[in-house]
Amino acid sequence: MARTFVAASTQYAQSDDNPIVTDEPVSLGCAFRCDSPPASTQVFLFYGNDALTGSYISFGLTSSGFLEIWNRSGGVIYTGTTDLCDGSWHKAAFESWDQGGGVYRQNNYRDGSHVGDVDASGRLFHETFTRLTIGRADDSTPSQEFDGEIAEPWLAEQRCNSVIADIHSGAQTPAAAFGSNIRGWWKVLGDDSPEPDEVGGTALTLFNGPTKSATHPFTYDAATELYVPGSKNGIPFSTQHGMVGY
Repeated sequence: MARTFVAASTQYAQSDDNPIVTDEPVSLGCAFRCDSPPASTQVFLFYGNDALTGSYISFGLTSSGFLEIWNRSGGVIYTGTTDLCDGSWHKAAFESWDQGGGVYRQNNYRDGSHVGDVDASGRLFHETFTRLTIGRADDSTPSQEFDGEIAEPWLAEQRCNSVIADIHSGAQTPAAAFGSNIRGWWKVLGDDSPEPDEVGGTALTLFNGPTKSATHPFTYDAATELYVPGSKNGIPFSTQHGMVGY
């Protein structure tokens, strides 16, 4: 099952300070669940650098329960209009790439659908980012701890536009969707400490004991922790990809 994070206990998980992705295009995302809007904005996914300065990408929920995505360079770059603190699992994702001529495009996705984009003359993402944090912001003054459940964060050196519907529906794992371009994927099933990177990268260190929750956004076999996705177009996932264990 996923991990439950409690803001009052400052519970979070964090990678060590090494670059996980090294080039654009880049995409990242995760699944999250909460029961009611927070009193003030809380962060469930952060990707920045070990100096805790400069730019970062951060995903959070406002006091209205709206998804918000922002970075230090451009401030808020997306705010939703739907209360997502409804006790259901939701998914969010971001992608950034160089369109040429010094113009960078960023697309935002929620629950498999494109929900907004922005062009910028400066980069919204930097390949020097070295720290992934789930459960709080990790700016110069770490704050905005999250009350709720988090699972399945991932990072890839590829745009996610063509695969995000499959990832968010559970038809494909991030590893299967991105292939050789996946750079990090943490199932966050709640049993491992530290939380291993399923594609052989950096593990997430757990702080202050986030606990195993009762639910998970996708289905895993309880005995083997192997992914049991649904079928796509009537064809079982394992048949589509010739894979065992996903």
